[in-house]
Parts: sequence; C-alpha cells; structure tokens
Amino acid sequence: MNPLSCTVKQPQFLSIGETVFHSGCAVIEVLFPNYGNVNIGKIMFVNNYTAFLNIKIKVQENTSEGHKSFKWKTLLNKHQLMKNPHCETGSQDYYTLLPADFKCKPHNVCAMRFILFQPSPNWKTFSLEEIYVFQKPNSRSEASSAVPHWLKSPRDELRIGSSKNDPKPSDEARLCGLPDPEDLSLHLQQMWMLTDKVEDSAPNVRLGRFDVDGCYEINLLSYS
Repeated sequence: MNPLSCTVKQPQFLSIGETVFHSGCAVIEVLFPNYGNVNIGKIMFVNNYTAFLNIKIKVQENTSEGHKSFKWKTLLNKHQLMKNPHCETGSQDYYTLLPADFKCKPHNVCAMRFILFQPSPNWKTFSLEEIYVFQKPNSRSEASSAVPHWLKSPRDELRIGSSKNDPKPSDEARLCGLPDPEDLSLHLQQMWMLTDKVEDSAPNVRLGRFDVDGCYEINLLSYS
C-alpha cells in the first residue's frame, strides 16, 4: 500500500501567554487536502524523544436531519513510546499502529491531531518524524485485481473444477475483444528470444529506451 498524500504541520508546543517554558506537550496536525474523507488502516512514524502519544481524529457524521456534523474522537490514548522518559530506550524507534491498537474505528476521517507528551526535562525538543498514514484496503479493489478466467492456464481450470461445457479461454478472450492467449504467448516468447540474442551480442544496448545522453531524439520517436 502507498501512503496517503497528507499535509503534516510542524509541532506546536503548548505555552501560556507569551512566556517560554518547557511544557512537555506538543501537537502535530495532519490534514488530507486531496481527499474528502479517508478510512485509516495503518499509521507509521519514527519517534523523536516522545514518551507518550495521543491521537485525535476528526470524523464526519450524518445527523438524522441529513446534515453533516464533525466530531473529535480519541483514536489512541496515552500510548507509551519510551519505557522510561528519562532514558533513550525507544526514543528513535520505528512504530506501526494497526487497527488492534485503535480505540475506535477510524472511518470518514478528515483531520488528525498527534498529541505528544514528554514529562522528562532531559529532552528540550521532541516530535515525530516520517509520519505516514495508510488507507484501509477496499475489498472491491482486491476483487478487481483477481486473474480473469480466460487468462488461467488449463491446469488452473482443472484444479478449480470447471465444466467441459464452459467456453475455452481463447473464446472468452475473443468475446472481450482481446487476442488469443496462445498466440499472444507465442509472440512474447519470440520477442524474449530476440531480446536475449541482442543482449548477448551487444550487452550495452538497452531495449525500449529512446534517450540519447539523457535527452530524447525526436527522430526515434513514433506515434501509432
């Protein structure tokens, strides 16, 4: 899975008025400007001397009147990252948070807040680095990635117990407007053999590339 494209703001340390003191608390806000709402499946980050972590999520809910409302929920409550705040154990470790660690279901999330705690005065600065939020996998996308029936080999068809009256893979491919799998496989084998011969005769030749010294030669490009 690829992480979601999100905006991670700089840590904001808790302060009272204009005075500067070591509060031991900071907040990192995470937004998802390229998405409406997301369903979170995993969170990864690198610790930077944070002892405890709370995570709040802003969830969109629909009221009985059909209006949209937003509510802050606690996703993680005082999760320990360092065994001892005064020692460096766990201060720079990689952490992965899974749904089993969450206090609620992170569905329809539009914003997040990472609340960091460091009660020890030994560390003046603390934060989280390399925060990555992953979306929960969709069952539809997994089903769409399944191998089509007409691409399966005869052994696979026998293994799943298909009937003799079922159409052949070549017939199904032809109905879908695709070439015969057997003919396509034959042409691919011939192309691979030709590629191997060219690589053996000229190891420095790179097939499928049209760049010359980092630039493209217009005469070598063609459009069909």
